[in-house]
Amino acid sequence: RVEQQLALLEADMKKDLEAVSERYDAAPDEIVTASIRPLKRDVTVDALILAWIPED
Repeated sequence: RVEQQLALLEADMKKDLEAVSERYDAAPDEIVTASIRPLKRDVTVDALILAWIPED
């Protein structure tokens, strides 16, 4: 009985993994690369920190 349940679970897992693989195998074909130039007005500085270590 336990072995039968294990076999069923393994079959379900294999089927689910194949479905996920099919779904994501096409993903690299759907990627589009685009370059975006940042504008000065879109860049903000939230904090400016200065660290200083004195030398002897």
